[in-house]
Amino acid sequence: MYAQPNPFMYQTVFDDFLGTLAGDENASAYTTGTGATVTQVAGDGGQLLFTTSSTGAGTAGIRGPANNYYLPPALYTGTGLTATLYPSKKVFFATRINVTTIAGTTLYAGLMPQGTTTALPTDGIFFAASASAIVLEAYSASTQQWSLAIPATLAGGGYANATWLDLAFYMDRLQNVYAFAGFPLFGWQPQSAWTGVNNVNATPGPLGAVAAYQTSVSGAWTPTTAGLTYAMLATGTQQTVYTDFIFAAKER
Repeated sequence: MYAQPNPFMYQTVFDDFLGTLAGDENASAYTTGTGATVTQVAGDGGQLLFTTSSTGAGTAGIRGPANNYYLPPALYTGTGLTATLYPSKKVFFATRINVTTIAGTTLYAGLMPQGTTTALPTDGIFFAASASAIVLEAYSASTQQWSLAIPATLAGGGYANATWLDLAFYMDRLQNVYAFAGFPLFGWQPQSAWTGVNNVNATPGPLGAVAAYQTSVSGAWTPTTAGLTYAMLATGTQQTVYTDFIFAAKER
């Protein structure tokens, strides 16, 4: 579904958090509350650690520097080539998370306004993860366009404490939106990662849960016209969230 024959086919950001956050031109830290921090920590592949407020609810996360993403409109309203916002464009988002205690954490991850702080984003397409569920949602001017619940039980462990989980969505050219959740959705798992009896006749398990859910509202919803950026924000008291990477792309 995603192809990039030349570097300008998509407007793309991908950040593996291998460099220092202070020198990261793709994302900046956002914190509120007492003692909330975003720090780079040792971990395979490069990781950031979000730590929310030590007393009272607070927020820790990252977001892009500006609203550089606009969802493709349902209909083209420009004249000739005077506008760059055209319908029928693909949109992608992906991230990998690890929430230490899901019962006390609310997490938003996806495309949302750069000014989003602690509350439900007013616009965009994003995952909302809490103790009860993970939901992919679309909003426009604080009005929910649709909501897509991710099954609680996912192959690869599901959404659980201190467990890595990949989340991704894909918007096709007909405005269908698909959600993907599981682990690992990204990366290669060699057969040597599994051991048989005495490491003989090892057989790899499944490569991970790749579940697609269609919104069933092709052409029937109105994407927000607000400017968006990629972001991930965790809210809670004394909660910790790890993230391994973030990716966003829109067909140019």
